[in-house]
Amino acid sequence: MGIYRAFVFFLLALCATQLSASTTSEMLCTRAQLELRAKHYEQAIELLNKALADDWQYCPRDAKARYLRGVAYNRLGEGGEALPDLLAAEDAELDAPGLRRETGLAYYLVAREHLAAGEYIEALEAAEKAARYDGQLRDHIARLNREARKGLGEQRPWSLELSLGLAYDDNIGLYPDNRPLPPGVTTQEDGRLQLGLDARRRWEGEGRRWGLGYRLFQSRHQELDSFNLQNHTISGDLRVEHALFGQSGEWGLNLQLIQASLGGETYEQGAALSPLLLIGHDGAISFFKLLWRQDRFPYAGLEGYDGRRLEGLYRYYLTDTDESYSYAGLRARHDRSDDAALGYHGLTLELGARRPWHGIEVRGDLGLERRIYDAHTDSYGEFSLSFGYRLQQGWLLEAGMSHLQNRSDDATLDYSRNNYFFTSRWQL
Repeated sequence: MGIYRAFVFFLLALCATQLSASTTSEMLCTRAQLELRAKHYEQAIELLNKALADDWQYCPRDAKARYLRGVAYNRLGEGGEALPDLLAAEDAELDAPGLRRETGLAYYLVAREHLAAGEYIEALEAAEKAARYDGQLRDHIARLNREARKGLGEQRPWSLELSLGLAYDDNIGLYPDNRPLPPGVTTQEDGRLQLGLDARRRWEGEGRRWGLGYRLFQSRHQELDSFNLQNHTISGDLRVEHALFGQSGEWGLNLQLIQASLGGETYEQGAALSPLLLIGHDGAISFFKLLWRQDRFPYAGLEGYDGRRLEGLYRYYLTDTDESYSYAGLRARHDRSDDAALGYHGLTLELGARRPWHGIEVRGDLGLERRIYDAHTDSYGEFSLSFGYRLQQGWLLEAGMSHLQNRSDDATLDYSRNNYFFTSRWQL
């Protein structure tokens, strides 16, 4: 009986101790909130340190105290100290309306610390996480990203990207008009291995930058060896900052020289010149581009496709961050070929968006085009959806699909196509 009474007394004492600690913790949290409102952040942190020390086991009261301590550290500009507390409160599923906003601010402060230390890649990673938590920081994050990328460019004025992927087409088509392969080909569907290389060198001066680039694309088909494609593109680019209509932005000029071979034979030789203009608004960008392109197709069966293209494009981007945006655009195109029947006028409506979702980059694009030829009119549409996941800085995995459909008033020209792909990209 004495043992029983001793055990009951022990339990009561333990409960009283826990109740006393809980009451003390709550009182300290309340006092800390008053100190926060008075902007006495150091005093608030001292009280919250005591509150967390008084609680002998982790419980929801700890989550509240850690959230408040994270807020205090944020107000002192110490994002590195705030972040562990805020992430712990998030893991405990604390119901606090300002939790995500404070976590985003902590990541942003950490990004600034990395930027000041010249740790540009770490700054970009932290800024990307900040954008996922708090879209209201988008303008600050965009400026930080520009500074970090500029610093990274000064450290390393060159870039190299390698890619390796697999793709499958259920109805293979080829540029210039993207129509299916001729009837003589034994199959209209095939899988392929895709290799890519993109090398760039940049130079920067006061208010301007310019660069040179080289891009290689190689496809190896599973069955259609004669349609293995190799594409070489050399490009030059000039960008100059401006303040047009009181808005910041840049204008530029891009030149491309293209040569492609198909099954080992020269397929296309071309040149393209594109003046462009970007105008920044509050949370948005206006983009204008003109394109003049000259193409020659020495490949057998493409006689008459040699010609010129004149194109104008306008897009309006709504930007949350550099990694999150949506856009709407309009493209007008005039194609002239040596064979007049192959030339056309086209007008395209473009819609698209890119958004981070649980660490995955989701991108969708839609294009609806009306093509007017001399002998017929086509309605051409293409939709694509892709998902990207960064395993680490500089390594991206991508998977996606696209659906293309053409409807013509000449029913023999109707066709559709589905393409599926998986790609791994490494940036050095």
